[in-house]
This record gives sequence, structure tokens and C-alpha cells, in this order.
Amino acid sequence: MELALTADQVAAIEAIGRQHPGNFHEKFFANPQTWVAPKMLSRAIDMHLQRSPHKLWILDVGSAIPYFAHVCKKWEHDVISVDLPEDWLVQSAQALDCEYVPHRITLEQPLPRLPHRFDLVTMFGVNLNHANGSLFSFDEYMIVAKAGFDLLHPGGRLVVGFNLGYLDNVWQRIALWRRCFPAGTQVELKDNVVSIHSR
Repeated sequence: MELALTADQVAAIEAIGRQHPGNFHEKFFANPQTWVAPKMLSRAIDMHLQRSPHKLWILDVGSAIPYFAHVCKKWEHDVISVDLPEDWLVQSAQALDCEYVPHRITLEQPLPRLPHRFDLVTMFGVNLNHANGSLFSFDEYMIVAKAGFDLLHPGGRLVVGFNLGYLDNVWQRIALWRRCFPAGTQVELKDNVVSIHSR
């Protein structure tokens, strides 16, 4: 199965990058093919998405350019990507023909209204900031993660990959985090990735 971006998709992504210069954006536009493989391909394989016997409904929170959705779609999964309401993200999702919901995450509305529940909700390397620019605390981050968990089908899975700034708190507070979810919920921690399974 061909996972690589087409030449037209690469050209479109690179053109969007030139239209929206800036240090924060540049990493997402540099070498688009390498974002697909090995980066997003490895992430998807780690979650065994290529082995699913049926189509999965996937929500990718904090997707940035939806390279992950591009990979999952090639395996015939249905993916909704959510990230900031910024032109470079919306245009990039259009270039990759991926479903994208613009939304600014707040504690009052962690996630947008979505059309259905999901088998898998992912949050990888998501920096969450208040309007004043300050980073969400670990407890506030958990509120957003819980909102994702609440969108799961029974038997679904929430997978959260933490940035370095949160890692110490992950190890220190994983026992407390388990208390945020229904009794008996399976919570696994491996490296910087937490997997939470809905019953």
C-alpha cells in the first residue's frame, strides 16, 4: 500500500509553508514525506492500527498538519483531526484531503461538538495553553484527556503521548490519574505514552 504523499500534496504543503513562515510552523512543513514515514507510520504501527480487522473511528486531538490521519486513511480508518482555527492548518488538511475541525481547546470547552463516538482518541505532544499563553497544568491537561475518554465507544482506547514538560508529572501522578476514570479502567504507562481503555 502506497502511504507516501503525492507530488501534488507535497507541493501544496510546501507552498502553504512559504505563505506562513515562522519558527513554530517550519518543522511541520520541512520534509513532508518524512512526517508520513517514518514518523506517523511508526506511531500508527505502535498502536497496531494496520492490524485492525475493521474500520476504526479515530479522533486525533492536537493533530497539527494531519499526517497521522493521512496514514490511517490509507488503512481505511475514518479520522477526524482537531487543532487550532488557523489558516495554515485548515489549508494543510484540505491539501491532504483530511477531515479537520478547527477548535481552540479551553477548560470550558475542551473539545468541539463531534458527530459520533470513537474507537480511538489520540493526543500526541499536545501543548495546551491558556489565552494568556501560560501552559495548562497537569491537572488541567487531564480535564482535556478525560473529555476525550468520554467520547470513546465501549472498548475504545485513549492514547496520550506527553511532551517532555509533563513527563515528571506523568510518573508522579499516574496513580492519581487512574482515579479520574471509572473504577476498573485499565491505565498503562510505557515510556511517555499513556493508554487508557474504556470498558
